[in-house]
Amino acid sequence: MQGINDKGDITGTGPLVWECKNHKEIKLSEWLSETEQERLNALADHGILVVKRRGKGDALKSYAVMELGQLITLLREAGYGTAINKEKP
Repeated sequence: MQGINDKGDITGTGPLVWECKNHKEIKLSEWLSETEQERLNALADHGILVVKRRGKGDALKSYAVMELGQLITLLREAGYGTAINKEKP
């Protein structure tokens, strides 16, 4: 951890910064704020919060969390969809 200059727990993944948590009590709001600050510190496009699931030893069973608006932006950048509130005819 680098304090106020922290750039996430996992870096070097292009425009993504990853903040990883393994705690008994889940504090999504607090941790998402921390993830956003680390994204800004790293000048990254997206920050992803990874929260280990209790009782699961496999890291791939962890939760990946981000705000919905950020997820929509990430998916649009990846080529999914064209509009956030597109009305159906």
